[in-house]
Amino acid sequence: MRCRGQSARRWVIIGAAVAVFGCAQVASAADSAPDAGGLSNRMLERILACGPRFIGLPGHQLAADLIEQHLRQLEAAGAGQLIVHQMQVVVPVVERADLSLDDAAPHPIYPCWPNGAQLSATSLDGLSGPLCYVGDGHEAQLPTGSLAGAVVALEYNSYDRWKKIFEFGAAAVLFLPPQNTTWVHSHGKFADIPFQGPRFYLQDKDLADAIRGEGRPRAARIVSRMRWAPRPARSFVWVVPGRSEPLSKQVVVLNARYDAACVVPQLAYGAEQAVSAAVLCEVASDLAGRPPARTAVLVWTGADAMNFASLRAILGTAFGKDKDADAALAAARAANELLPKQRSQILNDLRAALPVDDALRDRYEMQIKHLLVPIRWQLRTLRRDAVAGEQAASRIASLSQEQDRFNTLHVALQRNRIDDDHWLQIAALTDRVVAQIDAEAVEAESKFTRLEHGHRLLRPLLARERVVALL
Repeated sequence: MRCRGQSARRWVIIGAAVAVFGCAQVASAADSAPDAGGLSNRMLERILACGPRFIGLPGHQLAADLIEQHLRQLEAAGAGQLIVHQMQVVVPVVERADLSLDDAAPHPIYPCWPNGAQLSATSLDGLSGPLCYVGDGHEAQLPTGSLAGAVVALEYNSYDRWKKIFEFGAAAVLFLPPQNTTWVHSHGKFADIPFQGPRFYLQDKDLADAIRGEGRPRAARIVSRMRWAPRPARSFVWVVPGRSEPLSKQVVVLNARYDAACVVPQLAYGAEQAVSAAVLCEVASDLAGRPPARTAVLVWTGADAMNFASLRAILGTAFGKDKDADAALAAARAANELLPKQRSQILNDLRAALPVDDALRDRYEMQIKHLLVPIRWQLRTLRRDAVAGEQAASRIASLSQEQDRFNTLHVALQRNRIDDDHWLQIAALTDRVVAQIDAEAVEAESKFTRLEHGHRLLRPLLARERVVALL
């Protein structure tokens, strides 16, 4: 895959870097220029070979590894210093998404970007309906009487007409692949407000052609399992100290992202972002041979698809108020120290610790609340549906008894009146409480490390009074 304009972009960026950084031997830049098969070309090909680079996909991790490896090699040669900024980002994660026609073998499909917080997900059993092909979705041509409850196949090059299709009651929209498209059509596929309107992209061109040519109705079934989940993202801050006083106290920041965004996140190949990341690798190598007068800070961000999360985190660490930064670091340190202490209290002498520790009792109360939610939901469902029979009555009685036991224990913890009869129930909850503490401890350690790292390294480096340019 080749990206037109890559060579021009490479030299625009390198030329800007030379001018702003104040690099030595400016006149010899053309003499030392890599040819068209140079570093940025090779790095671009390697990044693109990683596959889609939306956060959490394997390609995202592979691209990060490539960039880090390149910078580690430069660091080993004494060309600069690498600071790795790590964070967790909550992103839409696809566990399964497929389409079945007339009970045939399922075909993979790809959920579109969520409507606000609403994912393009179905129930565990999926959704079913007649498949209805409507071309590019012009309202005058829509079979409006046939859209209610249907899985509507729509050409991707249809602007935002999918919204009108849902107004007529469609169960889901399936976009068919175009021969070519423009950003205008992709821009029309986003929705900022949350609403139930599952949309999917079919990449299989042969199946798409078959759907376009179908004259008979077909039964369609879509199963899509998605969830919001945290995924790791690394950003890389590469520092080349300035060689000239007093210019070395000034900092010039160059930023490029290596992650990619797309209306279909699983297909986010991001050629444009790959070009920028590859060219920035070449700038890093170029600065190694020609140290700049000003201090250079090159930043590869890895989570910009989610509202520039990584760039905002780095700049927030660097430019945040000292008082707020100190408070956040102190809170993270306190959590890091408290959680192991609570774990030890639970495992060593819970009977002595629980009556005198409000925070521990709160943890057990929270687990009771979590367990009561499905019990209450099942009771409401059974009573609402008025399910008859001995089995249903027995189930209702059992759930009611279990609910009463948890409610009684909850009240005892709130009032701090724990009797001997309660300890058996408390012991049954202890594994859940310890598991929750362990999960929080991992997150707290990660947060503390990140804040301490940023407080010690990034804040002095990127202090507001030092940064003179951000490119």
